[in-house]
Amino acid sequence: SKPIYFLLGNHDVWCTSFAHAAEIAARVAAKVPHLHYLPRCGPVEIGSVLLVGVDGFYDARSGDPFDTSVAMNDWYEINDFAGLSRQAIVEFLQRRGAADAERVHAELLALPHHDRILFATHVPPFPELVTRTKPWYTNLALGRVLSMFADERPRCSIDVLAGHVHSSRQIVVRGNLRARTARAVYGVPAISDIIEMDRALR
Repeated sequence: SKPIYFLLGNHDVWCTSFAHAAEIAARVAAKVPHLHYLPRCGPVEIGSVLLVGVDGFYDARSGDPFDTSVAMNDWYEINDFAGLSRQAIVEFLQRRGAADAERVHAELLALPHHDRILFATHVPPFPELVTRTKPWYTNLALGRVLSMFADERPRCSIDVLAGHVHSSRQIVVRGNLRARTARAVYGVPAISDIIEMDRALR
């Protein structure tokens, strides 16, 4: 009976395409009471806090994507990558990352002034949250947009919640911009934290 706001990670796109996965998520959310696909429903006010989110994806901008032999399973499981060379995959990822960042920046700038924003995304937008191969575990374009917005709204407290890396880490990016990832184990869903909306994250 409580509202659930969700977004998609890379595994949610396996065996289909980005566009089709998003359409399925939106269609299911429209049929199920209290279920909301955050990238489609737009910013949500929860008391004095504004919840904003985007699926996001790694954008191959952090580090050299050609100076690593690591290949992601995504490239074999997501239809958009079928038959693409590494060069073409990198170009696709960078275009997608730039497009997501531009949309998020426009959406954030259009928001009314709030004292606090929770921003949810799957892939961490800051390299400091990542210990693994950064081209495939970071959304650098999105991180730049969030940092720019934090500078433009210095009185707004922004907390970024991310996943993908399966490990717990917290950083302070700016005085008013913090980010965290949560530990995760395959096949064992868990609540990583409980956030009291009238208190700042610690």
